[in-house]
Order: sequence, then structure tokens, then C-alpha cells
Amino acid sequence: MKDHKDDFRGFYHLSEAWYGPSNLQNSKYTDEVNFGVFCPDGGTSGEMGVKWRELGGKNVPELTCFSDAWHTLAQFPDLIEAMGDLDDTDPTSKQFCALLMQLGFKDLTPRENPYGNTDSRKPRREILLENALVHLVDALASDPLEATCEVQNQLNNAKQLLGRRSIPDGGRKFDGAVDRIIAHTDRHLKGEGNVSSND
Repeated sequence: MKDHKDDFRGFYHLSEAWYGPSNLQNSKYTDEVNFGVFCPDGGTSGEMGVKWRELGGKNVPELTCFSDAWHTLAQFPDLIEAMGDLDDTDPTSKQFCALLMQLGFKDLTPRENPYGNTDSRKPRREILLENALVHLVDALASDPLEATCEVQNQLNNAKQLLGRRSIPDGGRKFDGAVDRIIAHTDRHLKGEGNVSSND
């Protein structure tokens, strides 16, 4: 059995996140709420989700839970009972989030872009990924015990930015970004400290 001591209940609401609109743009789902038990260091000991999709002219929620999170699901008898009371009522994603909050789940949705996109244009995905990787290098170059949460956050950012889409061989070119990340890593290994990814 997994030990959930010191962990807490939380959720992420995709359409409310800063990266949500771009992730949902080509998705077969209209929204998604991931919820579970999260560790104080930023990881998770079990996570599942409810996704909304158009079905029969209605926006219908669908619960998804892989087997490695069944123990976590068993920690939510109050939620399961509340969902049973809502059977066949098709609550919206906002209504589901409100229910989670009533049951003590913490809203962990990142609503602000961590890369400080101040202009009105959306930054290119490649730039965001490059920044995420540079931050990851920074975290790894620091004290490993201090880096755990930052590493997890940046990996989550990169996963969200990539979504489920793959980059075709003849598509976007990441060579320049990769070269800058390698150079940034080399400077860290030589002990030159923090260097901006824009140099």
C-alpha cells in the first residue's frame, strides 16, 4: 500500500490554466480536470482526471483512472458518493471544480505564465520549451535537495507545452534552441553561474 502521509488533495483545471487554450485547441476533449493526492515537494502519489467531450449533442464528463492510481481513488469515498448523487446530470468542469473545493481539494491551477509573457502575442512553443529546459538546467545545477520541486514544475510545464502532439521530422527546427541549452549547461559545468538563455 502507498503511504499518503503529509500529502494533500489537489486539482488542476486545464481550461483555466495559462497553457489551457493551446492544449485544448486540437483535442477531442473540451476540458479536463486532473485531481489526486500531491506531495509537498511537488510530486504526486496518485492522480486521475475527468475529461469533457461532445457526445450526443451534450458535453459529457468521463472519469479516467489508470490502475496505478486506484489506491488514491479509494481515498476519496466522499467524492465518489458526491459523484454518485450527480449521476447522469453532466456537471460542467467549473461545477466539478466547485465540488472538489467543497470537499477540501486545493486548486493548483497555474493561471499565470511563469515565463513572463508581457506582450499580447502568445510566445512560440519552441521558446517556452527552451525556457523550461534552461530553468531545468538551473535547478539541476543547484543543490539537488533544493531542486526537486523546481525540476518537477519544469517537467510538468514541458509536458503541458508538448501536449500529445509530436513534432514531425521535417517540421519545426530546434537546433538553435538545443545549441543554446548545451552552451548554457556547459557554462554551469564550468562554474560560471546563472547565464541568460538569450545570450
